[in-house]
Amino acid sequence: MDVKGCRNVPNEWNDRTSSLVLYGSCLRLYKDQDCTGRMMTVSPQNRLWLADLNRLNFNDQITSISSCKPDSPAGNLDLNALQLKF
Repeated sequence: MDVKGCRNVPNEWNDRTSSLVLYGSCLRLYKDQDCTGRMMTVSPQNRLWLADLNRLNFNDQITSISSCKPDSPAGNLDLNALQLKF
């Protein structure tokens, strides 16, 4: 399976994230490892956007993420720059 552009979230965030702050980045959120399973795309309307995952029916379900750009390598996803709340 090709998982280019995919990152599994750290264990402490796995299935525990309730919201995230996007800084002008479009992300795909996945329920399962290696960007598989149920998927949701979140894209900011402005440069800064708070995604309330409970309201989006994706609360405590994120296991992996990818950029919305299919050619973006996984190394370009800076998990430390994401503000995740649990």
